[in-house]
Amino acid sequence: MKVLSKIARTILTAALMGSIILANGASVFASPASVPMSSLNGLSGVEMATFDSLRSQIINTASGANLSTVYEVPLSSLGLGSCSWTAADLNVSSLLSGGQISSEAKNAVLNKVAGDYNLVISTLLEDCPYELFWYDKNGVSINCSVYYHYEPSVGNYVISVESNVYYYFGVAGDYAAGSYQVSPNAIARAQAAANNARAIVARYAGLSDYDKLVHYRDEICALVSYDYSSSGRAYGDPWQLISVFDGDPNTNVVCEGYSKAFKYLCDLTTFNNSSIACYTVGGNISDPYESGPHMINVIRMDDGSNYIVDLTNADEGSYGSASPFLSGANGSVQGGYSYIINNGNAYFTYDSKFVRLFNAGALTIHGTDYAPVAGGYNVNIPSDPSGAQSFIERLYTVALGRASDPTGAQYWLQKVMSGSSTGGDLARGFLFSQEFLGKNTTNEEFVTVLYHTFFDREPDAPGLQYWVNNLQNGMSRQDVINGFINSIEWYHLCTSYGIRSGSAAAPN
Repeated sequence: MKVLSKIARTILTAALMGSIILANGASVFASPASVPMSSLNGLSGVEMATFDSLRSQIINTASGANLSTVYEVPLSSLGLGSCSWTAADLNVSSLLSGGQISSEAKNAVLNKVAGDYNLVISTLLEDCPYELFWYDKNGVSINCSVYYHYEPSVGNYVISVESNVYYYFGVAGDYAAGSYQVSPNAIARAQAAANNARAIVARYAGLSDYDKLVHYRDEICALVSYDYSSSGRAYGDPWQLISVFDGDPNTNVVCEGYSKAFKYLCDLTTFNNSSIACYTVGGNISDPYESGPHMINVIRMDDGSNYIVDLTNADEGSYGSASPFLSGANGSVQGGYSYIINNGNAYFTYDSKFVRLFNAGALTIHGTDYAPVAGGYNVNIPSDPSGAQSFIERLYTVALGRASDPTGAQYWLQKVMSGSSTGGDLARGFLFSQEFLGKNTTNEEFVTVLYHTFFDREPDAPGLQYWVNNLQNGMSRQDVINGFINSIEWYHLCTSYGIRSGSAAAPN
């Protein structure tokens, strides 16, 4: 008698969130690998086989080839040897409980065929920030059929698996044609967003690695703002990178969307220094204005050290693009890190899932901000602080209407002298500071301040009317500031103080 007790479609659900990269991209839209194996705590043989199988099927879904999100992992691909186990094999006290296969035995079998499935799904989430845009992150159901029977060849009762392993990924409502079906329209929108992201990478392909990253930051912050309306809504658009690159001004994002977008651009980039790698990392933040769950990027630069990129707090309406970008921090992986946001401090602690995923070296943050290397990155770092000090004092006067405070002036001076911030970065930092935002300037007042700040003069009537009209017609204040930063007048003003202007090109 072969079958005494049969459990069909055993379902276990995992709560998921994660990061890591292991495999190479396999489609035109797939994210290439960017995190070295040495950064990871690693997957077992069964976990790696599952990861490889699921990843290829997820890429097929993102390409539109298969819109189903029920994925089959063949038992034959897992390298198990045997698919039948005694209680001793499973290290459980008994295979049965009350005439049914025990929960202890089921969990042991699941460990055999799926390993640490939370780690596998978390790995996929980091490896595929674009391809998994549709996933609702409510967990994955794992189904397989097992049965209990006496096996004469071993002289004992065993549990055997009689089917392949099926993974059911739920689809978020914004992208769903069914519980486990992605909408063709969602695929088309996502692919258009991916193409837009690739165009950004191509636009800056000839720049230094550092300047690529600066422009990626500026592009993302120009495309979206923080989505304050997302509170209480179902997981979907505001958490996804496609909302950054979809060309729709009405889609904005929260911290996860910012982080995924920056990582995706980095993943698509061929850096001059191949050791540069970017991760998305979740945890909790506490700063003078907020506290709660947060996601940032940790990026390993050419010097082999890791730095924080927190684009959520670098965008318009927050702290401005000078802060925090390629920032150093004080603390530890287990205890958390403190880093500077404008003139205040943010305290970030890693979620335990990410500590599990990465080894300590990958999450250890350098103690000081990243300093671009002159010659290596073709950037000019000021050698004389006096010009930078005068430039900073001028910004306090024209933007904030007051003299500098010693702490703030020293903070900005360190940014300029290390080469991590340009004149444009400092101007953004001042103009998006809480102090300036608290002035509640009208559009005309705002543009007048920009003329004083960037051009060192009063606005001319046509120019003032031009920018005010743009603001009234929906242009963001960040876009207006970018226009001033890209001006020749700003370039000459910054040059007179011996510092870089930012994204404006030097005139011929």
